Amino acid sequence: MQPWNAEVSVNKLFPLDSEGNISCDINAQYIYESDGVKFSRISTESLLALLGIIGNLFVCLLQAEHLRINRRVIGLIRSLALADLGILLVCFPFAVAKEQEAINEWTFGAAGCKVFYPFCEAFYAVSIWSVVAISIERYRIFKRSNKIWAPSRENWQNWRIVTTIWIIAFFVYSLPLFFSSTLQTLCGKKMCYLEWSATGSMNSLAAKLHSFTLLFTLYFVPVCIIAWTYFRASRRKELFANRHKRARRRIRTQFNSLSSALLEEEEAVREQLDSISRIHLPVVGIFAITMVPVTLLRFIFSFFPNTLTLEKYLVLFNISIVFIILHAAAKPCVYFLLSHSFRSAYAHVWKRLRAYARCRIKKEERLVSSHDFGVEIVSLTSTTTTLSRYKETTL
Repeated sequence: MQPWNAEVSVNKLFPLDSEGNISCDINAQYIYESDGVKFSRISTESLLALLGIIGNLFVCLLQAEHLRINRRVIGLIRSLALADLGILLVCFPFAVAKEQEAINEWTFGAAGCKVFYPFCEAFYAVSIWSVVAISIERYRIFKRSNKIWAPSRENWQNWRIVTTIWIIAFFVYSLPLFFSSTLQTLCGKKMCYLEWSATGSMNSLAAKLHSFTLLFTLYFVPVCIIAWTYFRASRRKELFANRHKRARRRIRTQFNSLSSALLEEEEAVREQLDSISRIHLPVVGIFAITMVPVTLLRFIFSFFPNTLTLEKYLVLFNISIVFIILHAAAKPCVYFLLSHSFRSAYAHVWKRLRAYARCRIKKEERLVSSHDFGVEIVSLTSTTTTLSRYKETTL
């Protein structure tokens, strides 16, 4: 969760004294929140993250035959769920550690700072651009709806789109951080932050350029693309409805024998479009709203860095953590509440998990009973042997 560079993490936490050296006196009162407030805040965030983990695991286990949705969209929804799992399982603990770094220290060691923490930006990017890809695919379905409906392309082509998103996200957003993340001990505390290869003002410029890149490519560009595809798809939707009304009349008058099959294809197209549209707008709304705090944080750091005091930074940082957890955890609930096919698929996954759990329990019971039966046989055999030996000695 950027920015976590030296200008914010070090210079504002440990202000420079009159001689330009780091001062170890921390006078920001917001850092010293009470234990009750801190426990309540982190507990609430952890509960939301746990619910999001369970929900996204269910989404990953959904089977395509139980969802009346284009297979390419299903692949993108699974990619979105995997990215949200990465945010909740990896990024959330790191964000809490980063927020508590001011009064404690970095707790995940050098590997966590230099290897695992940079992956968070890739998870954010995949989550956002998967939403963009779903919007584009929805528009493409409307665009090709003037043709006779055909199934989506082969699965390998669907996964090629998902793989491309993950690879680009890693190389563009995470790879540069492997070379700039630094773990140092300052005033007796281990601090993890970004320190670019440039020095002085150029280091600050590189950090601001990095934050501006994230600001531009992870919010403004996706919002513009989603808005464009939404309005284009809305126009296509009207044309689609009018075209199929005329096609229905033509089928009934000219191709009476084939009317039922063609009308079934038309209803399949309409049903898929309705299913995608029903969950698309809420997911886009969740993205647009929940990414506002971190976007505001990046905007202030890029253009008005002097107004970003340590207290304001920590307030925005904590709000950003809560909203990003909501961003990752709310989408499975949206699927469940707004889509009947997702509810049916969730119920099927739950039945499979219950059946698997019952099989495991029965298997364990059989193993325990067979073990007890074996123990009884061994005990009976040893008793019989002892009695026979006793008879031999007495005789």
